[in-house]
Amino acid sequence: MLFFTGGDQLRITSLVGGTPVYDSLRKCLTKGIYIVGTSAGASVMSDTMIVQGNDDDSPRKCTLKMAPGLSFIRNV
Repeated sequence: MLFFTGGDQLRITSLVGGTPVYDSLRKCLTKGIYIVGTSAGASVMSDTMIVQGNDDDSPRKCTLKMAPGLSFIRNV
């Protein structure tokens, strides 16, 4: 199992995405190894992730900034 901690999801994707490390992680997934995370570490798992927005209880689409995630979990 590999665990991504919280922090800055944009930093995680910038450091990992498109690298040999990313390729190795994709291979781990095909072998049934779990890749999990909390907070920012969980956010990077999807195709698209929220990287900035208001802290309101009901955020509006126009106040959110999105960026590509690592696509470990698709169609969510």
